[in-house]
Amino acid sequence: MTRSLSGRATLITVALLCFASCRSEDPLRADCAVPRGGLPPAQSLEAVLSIRAHAYWPEEFPVGIDVISLENAVVRARCDEGVLARSRLRRAIALLAAYGKLGERYSNEIDALGIDVGLIEDKVRQLHPVTFPILRENPVLLEVVVVNLLPELMTLDSGKKLTTACDWRQEVPAHVPSSGTSVKVHTSVSVAHSLDDVAESLDPQRWDNCGTFWDPPEKAAYLLTGRTSTNLPIEDPNPPPHGDSYSRRELYEYFGCGVKGCDTSFENYLSVLLRRVPDTTQTPPTEKLLVTYGLANNGWVRGRIGSIDPVGVEIDSGHMRVWEQSNRRMIYAYKNVRFDSAAANGMAQAILLYSELAAQLGEMACCLKSP
Repeated sequence: MTRSLSGRATLITVALLCFASCRSEDPLRADCAVPRGGLPPAQSLEAVLSIRAHAYWPEEFPVGIDVISLENAVVRARCDEGVLARSRLRRAIALLAAYGKLGERYSNEIDALGIDVGLIEDKVRQLHPVTFPILRENPVLLEVVVVNLLPELMTLDSGKKLTTACDWRQEVPAHVPSSGTSVKVHTSVSVAHSLDDVAESLDPQRWDNCGTFWDPPEKAAYLLTGRTSTNLPIEDPNPPPHGDSYSRRELYEYFGCGVKGCDTSFENYLSVLLRRVPDTTQTPPTEKLLVTYGLANNGWVRGRIGSIDPVGVEIDSGHMRVWEQSNRRMIYAYKNVRFDSAAANGMAQAILLYSELAAQLGEMACCLKSP
C-alpha cells in the first residue's frame, strides 16, 4: 500500500510539474519582443491592415489580399508601445468586436488585447437597448459605437485607461465605396485639441509625420518652389510654418506602404491649399480650417498597386474641413481617387488601404509628432 501511494504521488507530482512547465503557451499572449519606443511604423501598419482584412473577410480573402496571420497581428497590436499605439489598439478591438458580432468570432483575440467582449456587449445593450438588434447586424455602425465607448470602458494591464492625449471620437462611419470607376472616402471625427494643433497636424506638409502611409522615405511630403527640367522636385527651403494659412502651392508626395496588405506606392505632385478663416456661424465668431488638394498639372509621376504595375492616377483630390462644435473640433474628410485601370479601382487591396487611411483621421488630427 505504501509503495502504491508513493508511486501515485510521484505520478501526480510529475503531472503537475509538466502542466506548469510543459504546456504550450497561448500564442496570443506570447512575450513581447518590441524595440524600445514601439514597433517601427511599417510593422504597426502591417498589423492594423491585417486585423482589418481578417475582420472584413473572415472566411476567405479576395484575390490580391495577402496579410500576416491574425495571431501575429494581435500580438503586435497588444505589445506595441509606440506613438499612438493605444489608439491603434482601440481601433483593432472595435473592428474585431463589430465584425465578429460581439463574440461570435474573435473573442479570444479581443480578450488577448485586454478586454472581455462580454463587457462590450453589455455596454452596447445598456446604451442602445432599442436599436441593439439592428446594431449587432450592422458592423459598420457597431464599430463606431464600440470605438467610442472603449476609452472609458477599458483599463490596460498598467492600470491606465485607454484614453490618451489623442482624444478623438468617430462621428460618422468611415465610408469607402468603390464603383469600379473610382474610390471615394468619406469620414468624420472630432477631437478635443485646439484648432492650432489640428491645423498643424493636418497641414499637407506634415502628412509624412502624422500618417503611416507616407512613412517609408525620410521626406515624403513637402512644399516646392518648382521642378527641375527633368521633373524632379525642388524643395522650398523656407516653407510657411505648419498650420499657417498659405495660398495654393505645389507639394511633392510619396504615398507608399511596402508591407503585407498594402503593396502600393504612388509618387505625385499635388496642388494644395490651407486656409484659416473666421467662422461667422458661431457666436462669438471662431475660426475654421479648410485644406484642399488635387493633382497638379502633369502631377502623376509613377505608381503601382499590388500586381498592377504601373498604374496611373487620373484623379487624386479631396478636402478636409474643421470647425468648432460643443467645445470640440469637428473634422470632415473627403477623398476621391481614380486610377487608369478599372481593375485597380475595384480591387480589394485599394478598399483595404483607403479604409485604413480613413480610420487614421483621428490619429492624424492630433499626432503632433516632431518633424
